Amino acid sequence: MSAVGLEELLAAASPFAQQLEWGVGQPIMGAVLAPMLSELTQKINARSPVEPLSPADLADLVVRSFIEHAEAAGMAARSGVNASDFALMVKGAGNALDTTSLIEAFRRKIIPWDAGSADGTGVLQGIAQGRLDIKWAPVVKGLGDVPIGVADAVDAVVEGQISMADGEAIAFVNGISAENFRILYNTRGNPPSPSQLSEMVHRGVIPLKGTGPDVLSFEQGISEGATKNKWIPAYEAVMPVLPPARTITALQHNGTVTAAQAAAWYRQLGLPEDVAAAYVKDASHSKTAAARTLVKGDVLKLYADRLITRDEAASMLADLGYEAHDAAFELEIQDFHAEAAARSAAVSRIRTFYLARKISAAAAGLAMDEIGMTGPERDANLKTWELERGLNLKILTVAEITSAYEYEILTEVEALTALVDLGYTEFDAWVVLSIKAKGPIPGRPTGGPSPADRIG
Repeated sequence: MSAVGLEELLAAASPFAQQLEWGVGQPIMGAVLAPMLSELTQKINARSPVEPLSPADLADLVVRSFIEHAEAAGMAARSGVNASDFALMVKGAGNALDTTSLIEAFRRKIIPWDAGSADGTGVLQGIAQGRLDIKWAPVVKGLGDVPIGVADAVDAVVEGQISMADGEAIAFVNGISAENFRILYNTRGNPPSPSQLSEMVHRGVIPLKGTGPDVLSFEQGISEGATKNKWIPAYEAVMPVLPPARTITALQHNGTVTAAQAAAWYRQLGLPEDVAAAYVKDASHSKTAAARTLVKGDVLKLYADRLITRDEAASMLADLGYEAHDAAFELEIQDFHAEAAARSAAVSRIRTFYLARKISAAAAGLAMDEIGMTGPERDANLKTWELERGLNLKILTVAEITSAYEYEILTEVEALTALVDLGYTEFDAWVVLSIKAKGPIPGRPTGGPSPADRIG
C-alpha cells in the first residue's frame, strides 16, 4: 500500500476531511500524526534550543560546583523561580554526612553537637539536612558511644578487669548472647605448659584425668592449649621423672640398680647407645676403683723391686682396665723413681766419704761422672762439700784441755783461753782449772759463777 500524502487526506472533497469536520476522525488523526509531529518538534528544537534546565537540575549543578549560583539563579528565573526560592532549592539539594560520619566528626571534636543555626555545621544540622527526623538525634548520639569489642571483653574478664556479668552485658550490646560469651570465655586464655601441668600432677595439685570448662586436670590443660588431644597419652608416658645421669651412675656404683637398668634409663634420657654403654662402664669402673688401686700398687711395687718384668707389669695393668699409654706412664714413673733413688743414694755415699776425708775431690768428681752427673752439677756439689769439709773441724773438749794443762802441755793462760773459747766465762774457766789442779790457781778473776755475771 502506497503512502498517502497529507494534502490528499486534507482535500475538501475527501471522506476523511468530512470526518474531521464532524470530529469523528480526530483521535485517529492524532495517533497517525503523532510520530510526524514529534519528529517535526525535534527538528524545530534542534534548530532553536530554547528549553531551559529545570530549577532542580540547576540547584544540583550549583551544589556540585558545575555552575555558579548567580548564573543558575538567572536561568531558574526563566522557569519562573525567583532568587530566594532558588537559594532554598540549592540548600535542599545538598546532602549531609551520614550519621556515622557525623558522630565520628563529633567524637573527634571536628564539629559541635549543635551549631546553633541552620547554616552551621553540627550534628543536629546534619541530621536535619539528611532528611532524618530530629527526634532521632538522642539515638544517634547514643550510637556514638562504641562499646568494647567482644574479644576485648573476653580478655577483660579473663584478666580480672571486669566481672563475668559485665562481660556478658558488653557481649549482648555487640549481638552475642551470654551463653555464647561464656563459650568464648572458656576458650580464651592459655593453660599452663605441659611441663608445668606435669609438675602439678607430681605434686598432687591436679589430677591426671578429667575434662570440662571448669575442670582443673592435666587432660583439660592439654585440651585448652594449642596441642592436639592425640598427644595426651604421649605426654602421660613421659611424665615419670627419671634421675639425672650422674645419679644413675651413683646408683649403679652403689649397687642399687643393675647395669641393665642403668643402661635403659640412660637411653630414656636420650643418650646414644655408645654413650650409655660408656656411662655403664664408667660406673662399673668406679665401683671397683678402690680394689684396682690396691692391686695396681702391688703391681708397681713388684716392678719397682724388679720381681717382674716391664712387659709382665704392663699386662697386669691392662687386665685391671688401664689403657696401654696409661700403663706405660705408670711404669715410667716407677723407673724414674728407681733411678732418682739410686742416684740420690750414690751421691749421698760419695758426700759421706768426701766429708770423712776418705776420698779426694778428684775421686769424688770421677764418681759423680760415672753416675751420669753433668759437669755444672758435679762442680756445684764439690764446692758445697768443700765448704762443709772446711767447717767440719774437731776441737778440744773440756777434759782434753784440762788434761793438757795437767800434763803441762798447755800453759795456764792457754788453757784458760781455750776454755773461754768454748763458752766459759773467765771465772768459770779459772774454776775448772782450779778443780783440775786440786786447789785455787793464781789470778782469780772478779765476779762469780752467777749467770747474771756471765750475761753482764
